Amino acid sequence: MDKIDVLQNIIDGFPHIQYTEDLLNDIAHDVFKSGLEGDFFRIFLFRLKQLEKFGHKVVTEVKGFEKLKKAPGLYSMHIDLPALNYRILYTIDHSNNILLHGFNEISGKKNTDYTKPIKKAQQRIKGDNIL
Repeated sequence: MDKIDVLQNIIDGFPHIQYTEDLLNDIAHDVFKSGLEGDFFRIFLFRLKQLEKFGHKVVTEVKGFEKLKKAPGLYSMHIDLPALNYRILYTIDHSNNILLHGFNEISGKKNTDYTKPIKKAQQRIKGDNIL
């Protein structure tokens, strides 16, 4: 079983969380070459449990999630590691959370421009590769 299969199996364990195939590729590209896969998987699993438990209220109830001010309907899940500040943008559709796009927030909160990640996430909402 390769790392993408492991990632898919983790997400598939949550009935109210869907994802795009592109998200798997984002994570593979950004995380799997970092040497931080184990730590990433541990925190990602924890964040998915929080998202499943709190649903849309997670942004007000749990640190590590935020509503994006410049993109109505999009949210950010934070996975912070010493050498990786990973963000996963997601949306909520009916009772499901849909994970759309992952990226490394390199510059830090005040310097990061979310414009390109938001565009990618919005394009993926319209796409047909949601699993």
